[in-house]
Amino acid sequence: MKYLGISISALLRYRIHSLLACLKYNMFFVWPGQKQLKTTALLRNSARGKSAFVFANGPSLARLNPEKIARLQKQGYDIFAINSYLRSSFFKIAAPDYFLISDPAYFGDYRYLSKEQLAGNGMQEALADLAELKKYPEIRLLIPIRYYSKIKHENIICFNDSEYLWGSNVNDLTRVRGYSSMTAYKSLAAACHLGYDKIYICGFDNNYFKHLFVNKKNEMFYRDEHFYDLDNPLIWKVHSYEGSSVGQLLWSHHFKFTDLEKFKNEPVINLDPDSLVDAFPKEHTLDVYQ
Repeated sequence: MKYLGISISALLRYRIHSLLACLKYNMFFVWPGQKQLKTTALLRNSARGKSAFVFANGPSLARLNPEKIARLQKQGYDIFAINSYLRSSFFKIAAPDYFLISDPAYFGDYRYLSKEQLAGNGMQEALADLAELKKYPEIRLLIPIRYYSKIKHENIICFNDSEYLWGSNVNDLTRVRGYSSMTAYKSLAAACHLGYDKIYICGFDNNYFKHLFVNKKNEMFYRDEHFYDLDNPLIWKVHSYEGSSVGQLLWSHHFKFTDLEKFKNEPVINLDPDSLVDAFPKEHTLDVYQ
Protein backbone atom coordinates (compact mmCIF):
# COMPACT_ATOMS: atom_id res chain seq x y z
CA MET A 1 0.00 0.00 0.00
CA LYS A 2 1.32 3.44 -0.86
CA TYR A 3 2.52 5.38 2.16
CA LEU A 4 -0.12 7.95 3.22
CA GLY A 5 1.36 9.32 6.44
CA ILE A 6 -1.08 11.11 8.73
CA SER A 7 -2.35 13.59 6.16
CA ILE A 8 -6.13 13.79 6.42
CA SER A 9 -6.41 15.12 2.86
CA ALA A 10 -4.28 12.25 1.53
CA LEU A 11 -6.41 9.71 3.38
CA LEU A 12 -9.59 11.28 2.03
CA ARG A 13 -8.24 11.31 -1.53
CA TYR A 14 -7.18 7.68 -1.22
CA ARG A 15 -10.59 6.69 0.13
CA ILE A 16 -12.39 8.41 -2.73
CA HIS A 17 -9.97 6.84 -5.21
CA SER A 18 -10.70 3.40 -3.70
CA LEU A 19 -14.46 3.87 -4.02
CA LEU A 20 -14.14 4.95 -7.65
CA ALA A 21 -11.81 2.01 -8.39
CA CYS A 22 -14.36 -0.40 -6.88
CA LEU A 23 -17.13 1.12 -8.97
CA LYS A 24 -15.02 0.81 -12.13
CA TYR A 25 -14.09 -2.81 -11.33
CA ASN A 26 -17.72 -3.72 -10.74
CA MET A 27 -18.87 -2.05 -13.96
CA PHE A 28 -16.26 -3.69 -16.17
CA PHE A 29 -15.84 -7.12 -14.54
CA VAL A 30 -18.25 -8.01 -11.73
CA TRP A 31 -21.54 -7.13 -13.36
CA PRO A 32 -20.65 -8.77 -16.71
CA GLY A 33 -19.34 -11.79 -14.78
CA GLN A 34 -22.46 -12.47 -12.73
CA LYS A 35 -22.88 -15.94 -14.21
CA GLN A 36 -19.45 -17.04 -13.00
CA LEU A 37 -19.80 -15.33 -9.62
CA LYS A 38 -23.18 -16.97 -9.06
CA THR A 39 -21.39 -20.33 -9.16
CA THR A 40 -18.94 -18.97 -6.58
CA ALA A 41 -21.81 -17.77 -4.39
CA LEU A 42 -23.36 -21.25 -4.40
CA LEU A 43 -20.13 -22.66 -2.95
CA ARG A 44 -20.41 -20.55 0.19
CA ASN A 45 -20.37 -22.69 3.36
CA SER A 46 -20.25 -25.85 1.22
CA ALA A 47 -17.29 -27.16 3.26
CA ARG A 48 -19.03 -27.15 6.63
CA GLY A 49 -17.90 -30.08 8.75
CA LYS A 50 -14.46 -30.18 7.12
CA SER A 51 -11.00 -28.76 7.85
CA ALA A 52 -8.44 -27.18 5.54
CA PHE A 53 -4.82 -26.10 5.31
CA VAL A 54 -4.04 -22.72 3.77
CA PHE A 55 -0.38 -22.42 2.83
CA ALA A 56 1.53 -19.28 1.97
CA ASN A 57 5.13 -19.63 0.81
CA GLY A 58 7.01 -18.16 3.77
CA PRO A 59 9.99 -19.94 5.38
CA SER A 60 7.88 -21.34 8.23
CA LEU A 61 6.20 -23.80 5.86
CA ALA A 62 9.46 -25.77 5.95
CA ARG A 63 8.54 -26.70 9.53
CA LEU A 64 5.79 -28.96 8.22
CA ASN A 65 6.20 -32.54 7.06
CA PRO A 66 4.60 -32.94 3.62
CA GLU A 67 4.03 -36.69 4.14
CA LYS A 68 2.04 -35.98 7.29
CA ILE A 69 0.05 -33.29 5.49
CA ALA A 70 -0.66 -35.72 2.63
CA ARG A 71 -1.95 -38.31 5.10
CA LEU A 72 -4.35 -35.78 6.59
CA GLN A 73 -5.41 -34.82 3.08
CA LYS A 74 -6.39 -38.45 2.45
CA GLN A 75 -8.48 -38.26 5.62
CA GLY A 76 -10.49 -35.38 4.18
CA TYR A 77 -8.48 -32.23 4.86
CA ASP A 78 -8.33 -29.84 1.90
CA ILE A 79 -5.20 -27.91 0.90
CA PHE A 80 -5.12 -24.34 -0.42
CA ALA A 81 -1.88 -23.07 -1.98
CA ILE A 82 -0.65 -20.17 -4.09
CA ASN A 83 1.89 -19.09 -6.69
CA SER A 84 5.31 -20.71 -6.50
CA TYR A 85 4.13 -23.60 -4.31
CA LEU A 86 3.99 -25.45 -7.63
CA ARG A 87 7.80 -25.24 -7.87
CA SER A 88 8.42 -26.93 -4.54
CA SER A 89 9.04 -30.53 -3.54
CA PHE A 90 6.20 -30.07 -1.04
CA PHE A 91 3.80 -29.83 -4.00
CA LYS A 92 4.95 -33.19 -5.37
CA ILE A 93 3.85 -34.87 -2.14
CA ALA A 94 0.86 -32.74 -1.13
CA ALA A 95 -0.77 -31.28 -4.23
CA PRO A 96 -3.40 -28.67 -3.39
CA ASP A 97 -7.12 -29.11 -3.81
CA TYR A 98 -7.45 -25.37 -4.39
CA PHE A 99 -4.83 -23.16 -6.03
CA LEU A 100 -5.14 -19.37 -6.15
CA ILE A 101 -3.31 -16.96 -8.43
CA SER A 102 -4.00 -13.26 -8.86
CA ASP A 103 -0.71 -11.67 -9.94
CA PRO A 104 -1.23 -10.08 -13.39
CA ALA A 105 1.87 -11.86 -14.76
CA TYR A 106 0.00 -15.17 -14.64
CA PHE A 107 -2.49 -13.73 -17.11
CA GLY A 108 -0.05 -12.20 -19.58
CA ASP A 109 0.22 -8.75 -18.01
CA TYR A 110 3.86 -8.11 -17.09
CA ARG A 111 3.60 -4.37 -16.38
CA TYR A 112 3.70 -4.90 -12.63
CA LEU A 113 6.82 -7.04 -12.53
CA SER A 114 9.79 -5.35 -10.90
CA LYS A 115 12.97 -4.58 -12.83
CA GLU A 116 14.63 -7.47 -11.03
CA GLN A 117 11.85 -9.85 -12.03
CA LEU A 118 11.92 -8.70 -15.65
CA ALA A 119 15.69 -9.05 -15.75
CA GLY A 120 15.44 -12.47 -14.12
CA ASN A 121 12.93 -15.23 -14.65
CA GLY A 122 9.67 -13.58 -13.59
CA MET A 123 7.81 -14.15 -16.86
CA GLN A 124 9.27 -17.62 -17.41
CA GLU A 125 8.37 -18.71 -13.88
CA ALA A 126 4.77 -17.60 -14.33
CA LEU A 127 4.52 -19.52 -17.60
CA ALA A 128 6.17 -22.58 -16.04
CA ASP A 129 3.68 -22.51 -13.16
CA LEU A 130 0.76 -22.47 -15.59
CA ALA A 131 2.26 -25.31 -17.61
CA GLU A 132 2.63 -27.37 -14.43
CA LEU A 133 -0.93 -26.57 -13.41
CA LYS A 134 -2.27 -27.96 -16.69
CA LYS A 135 -1.04 -31.40 -15.62
CA TYR A 136 -3.52 -31.32 -12.73
CA PRO A 137 -6.98 -30.53 -14.15
CA GLU A 138 -8.58 -31.78 -10.93
CA ILE A 139 -7.14 -28.85 -8.95
CA ARG A 140 -9.74 -26.13 -8.50
CA LEU A 141 -8.22 -22.87 -9.71
CA LEU A 142 -9.25 -19.61 -8.04
CA ILE A 143 -8.74 -16.47 -10.16
CA PRO A 144 -10.02 -12.87 -10.26
CA ILE A 145 -13.17 -12.47 -12.33
CA ARG A 146 -11.40 -9.94 -14.59
CA TYR A 147 -9.12 -12.71 -15.88
CA TYR A 148 -11.77 -15.35 -16.52
CA SER A 149 -11.27 -15.23 -20.30
CA LYS A 150 -7.47 -15.17 -20.02
CA ILE A 151 -6.84 -18.70 -18.83
CA LYS A 152 -8.01 -22.23 -19.63
CA HIS A 153 -8.51 -24.81 -16.90
CA GLU A 154 -11.01 -27.56 -16.14
CA ASN A 155 -12.12 -26.22 -12.74
CA ILE A 156 -12.18 -22.44 -12.35
CA ILE A 157 -13.68 -20.50 -9.46
CA CYS A 158 -13.83 -16.73 -9.93
CA PHE A 159 -13.77 -14.08 -7.23
CA ASN A 160 -14.30 -10.35 -6.90
CA ASP A 161 -10.82 -8.82 -6.58
CA SER A 162 -11.82 -5.21 -6.00
CA GLU A 163 -10.45 -3.64 -2.84
CA TYR A 164 -11.79 -1.28 -0.18
CA LEU A 165 -9.46 -1.23 2.82
CA TRP A 166 -12.02 0.43 5.06
CA GLY A 167 -14.35 -2.53 4.58
CA SER A 168 -14.56 -5.67 6.70
CA ASN A 169 -15.41 -8.42 4.21
CA VAL A 170 -13.08 -11.41 4.52
CA ASN A 171 -15.41 -14.32 3.83
CA ASP A 172 -17.48 -13.59 0.73
CA LEU A 173 -15.61 -13.95 -2.57
CA THR A 174 -18.39 -12.26 -4.54
CA ARG A 175 -18.07 -8.95 -2.68
CA VAL A 176 -15.40 -6.25 -2.45
CA ARG A 177 -12.61 -7.43 -0.16
CA GLY A 178 -11.66 -5.44 2.92
CA TYR A 179 -7.94 -6.19 2.99
CA SER A 180 -4.89 -5.42 0.86
CA SER A 181 -3.90 -7.33 -2.26
CA MET A 182 -1.96 -10.23 -0.75
CA THR A 183 -2.43 -13.50 -2.63
CA ALA A 184 -2.15 -15.57 0.56
CA TYR A 185 -4.88 -13.50 2.22
CA LYS A 186 -7.16 -14.07 -0.75
CA SER A 187 -6.56 -17.80 -0.40
CA LEU A 188 -7.45 -17.59 3.29
CA ALA A 189 -10.60 -15.67 2.39
CA ALA A 190 -11.50 -18.42 -0.09
CA ALA A 191 -11.31 -21.01 2.69
CA CYS A 192 -13.47 -18.77 4.88
CA HIS A 193 -15.97 -18.41 2.02
CA LEU A 194 -16.30 -22.19 1.81
CA GLY A 195 -17.01 -22.33 5.53
CA TYR A 196 -14.54 -24.87 6.92
CA ASP A 197 -14.90 -25.69 10.60
CA LYS A 198 -11.14 -25.29 11.10
CA ILE A 199 -8.59 -23.55 8.90
CA TYR A 200 -4.91 -24.21 9.63
CA ILE A 201 -2.45 -21.71 8.17
CA CYS A 202 1.32 -21.77 7.72
CA GLY A 203 3.84 -19.76 5.72
CA PHE A 204 2.27 -16.41 6.65
CA ASP A 205 5.58 -15.13 8.01
CA ASN A 206 5.24 -11.39 7.27
CA ASN A 207 8.80 -10.85 8.41
CA TYR A 208 10.41 -9.11 5.44
CA PHE A 209 11.30 -6.19 7.67
CA LYS A 210 13.57 -8.50 9.70
CA HIS A 211 15.72 -8.94 6.59
CA LEU A 212 15.80 -5.30 5.54
CA PHE A 213 19.10 -3.55 4.82
CA VAL A 214 20.15 -0.17 3.44
CA ASN A 215 23.22 0.69 1.33
CA LYS A 216 25.33 3.85 1.41
CA LYS A 217 22.98 5.48 -1.11
CA ASN A 218 20.11 4.87 1.34
CA GLU A 219 18.52 2.44 -1.07
CA MET A 220 16.51 -0.23 0.72
CA PHE A 221 16.71 -3.96 -0.03
CA TYR A 222 15.39 -7.14 1.55
CA ARG A 223 15.91 -10.87 1.25
CA ASP A 224 12.94 -12.50 -0.44
CA GLU A 225 12.83 -15.83 1.39
CA HIS A 226 10.51 -18.74 0.65
CA PHE A 227 10.28 -22.14 2.28
CA TYR A 228 11.81 -23.79 -0.80
CA ASP A 229 14.82 -21.50 -1.33
CA LEU A 230 16.11 -20.75 2.17
CA ASP A 231 19.71 -21.44 1.12
CA ASN A 232 19.58 -19.14 -1.88
CA PRO A 233 17.11 -16.28 -1.33
CA LEU A 234 16.77 -13.49 -3.85
CA ILE A 235 17.58 -9.87 -3.00
CA TRP A 236 14.93 -7.34 -4.02
CA LYS A 237 15.07 -3.56 -4.05
CA VAL A 238 12.16 -2.04 -2.15
CA HIS A 239 9.55 -0.60 -4.52
CA SER A 240 8.81 3.11 -4.27
CA TYR A 241 5.12 2.45 -3.58
CA GLU A 242 6.10 0.53 -0.44
CA GLY A 243 7.82 3.58 1.03
CA SER A 244 10.69 5.96 0.34
CA SER A 245 12.27 5.58 3.79
CA VAL A 246 12.62 2.89 6.43
CA GLY A 247 9.99 4.63 8.55
CA GLN A 248 7.51 4.68 5.69
CA LEU A 249 8.25 1.07 4.80
CA LEU A 250 7.68 -0.16 8.35
CA TRP A 251 4.46 1.85 8.52
CA SER A 252 3.17 0.18 5.35
CA HIS A 253 4.14 -3.25 6.71
CA HIS A 254 1.85 -2.88 9.70
CA PHE A 255 -1.14 -3.29 7.38
CA LYS A 256 -0.05 -6.87 6.71
CA PHE A 257 -0.82 -7.59 10.36
CA THR A 258 -3.91 -5.44 10.86
CA ASP A 259 -5.47 -6.93 7.73
CA LEU A 260 -5.15 -10.41 9.23
CA GLU A 261 -6.85 -9.16 12.39
CA LYS A 262 -9.99 -8.77 10.28
CA PHE A 263 -10.05 -12.60 10.08
CA LYS A 264 -10.09 -13.02 13.88
CA ASN A 265 -13.72 -14.16 13.92
CA GLU A 266 -12.95 -16.97 11.47
CA PRO A 267 -11.88 -20.45 12.74
CA VAL A 268 -8.20 -19.94 11.87
CA ILE A 269 -5.32 -21.65 13.69
CA ASN A 270 -1.68 -20.71 13.06
CA LEU A 271 0.60 -23.76 12.76
CA ASP A 272 3.78 -21.69 13.18
CA PRO A 273 4.40 -21.48 16.95
CA ASP A 274 6.97 -18.68 16.52
CA SER A 275 4.96 -16.63 14.05
CA LEU A 276 4.82 -12.85 14.36
CA VAL A 277 1.18 -13.12 13.31
CA ASP A 278 -0.69 -13.04 16.62
CA ALA A 279 -4.22 -12.66 15.26
CA PHE A 280 -4.97 -16.38 15.62
CA PRO A 281 -4.51 -19.08 18.25
CA LYS A 282 -1.55 -21.44 17.82
CA GLU A 283 -2.59 -24.35 20.02
CA HIS A 284 -3.72 -27.53 18.26
CA THR A 285 -3.33 -31.31 18.38
CA LEU A 286 -2.34 -32.09 14.79
CA ASP A 287 0.82 -34.11 14.09
CA VAL A 288 2.21 -32.10 11.17
CA TYR A 289 5.79 -31.12 11.97
CA GLN A 290 9.14 -32.44 10.74
